[in-house]
Amino acid sequence: MSNLISKSLAVSKIRLRDRMWNKRLLMTGGVFFLFLFMTEEGIVRVAIQNRMYVSPYIFPFLSSDWVFQMMASGYFVWLVSDLCTVRPSDEYIRRRAGEKSWRFGNCIALLVSALAFSVGILVFSTSFFFPVLQPSMEWGRFWNTLSKVNSSAFGVRIQVSPMLPHLYKPSEAMFLSFLLQTLELSWLALLMYLLNSFSYTMMGLYVSVAFIFLDVFLSNTMQERYYRFSPVTLAQLGNYTLATRRYGMSLSYGILFFLLGNILFSILLLLEPGRMGESA
Repeated sequence: MSNLISKSLAVSKIRLRDRMWNKRLLMTGGVFFLFLFMTEEGIVRVAIQNRMYVSPYIFPFLSSDWVFQMMASGYFVWLVSDLCTVRPSDEYIRRRAGEKSWRFGNCIALLVSALAFSVGILVFSTSFFFPVLQPSMEWGRFWNTLSKVNSSAFGVRIQVSPMLPHLYKPSEAMFLSFLLQTLELSWLALLMYLLNSFSYTMMGLYVSVAFIFLDVFLSNTMQERYYRFSPVTLAQLGNYTLATRRYGMSLSYGILFFLLGNILFSILLLLEPGRMGESA
């Protein structure tokens, strides 16, 4: 068991260095960084115009905005899609490590990527407020006020959910939204890896992208009863209200949905005897 873990950790380190920490990440990450800045600049402008300081709790509102959640999830799935394929140049490491260590190592790499991506969003989204940032253990007047008005009328690009200050303390909202975000990203990534492995194709990428758009599809077709199967919907802390309980949604259900999915996908990957096909 210890040998499996040590080999898997070595595989994950190599895979992250080879497929993630490279020029591809730097170039596309810069574009996503710009998107994040443009998403938040309206909030900073409102704070400056009204001479108000902002407490560092943007992340729960950001991750509860369906547009941002779709964009972030889509970018992440594309970013880690390379970890869910195998090329001829990978065969040496794969054979040296063994099939189980190779797969487990890739699972670890996907989980680490999901965690790092969520941390990156949290850090950068907060740093943009530096000119008006004020450390506080409370939501503060700014977030409470913005959540009670039509924020889009002030040029704010995200929906500032009034349910978050009403239902959660800032520390609770930060922890829970971060947990949901990380679990959702890893769920999509592991699903993609599993389906790619079973089908010997890039089918997992297409299915994961379809799940990302499921939130919009259900909303536009009035099929809200299926929200409990939409990962992007379940990743938004602001969606867990009394109104959505009728659709079978609750915070405990959402966390359990992601946890069980991540565990199941990982187990199936380790048990599946076949080999993953090469990327097209």
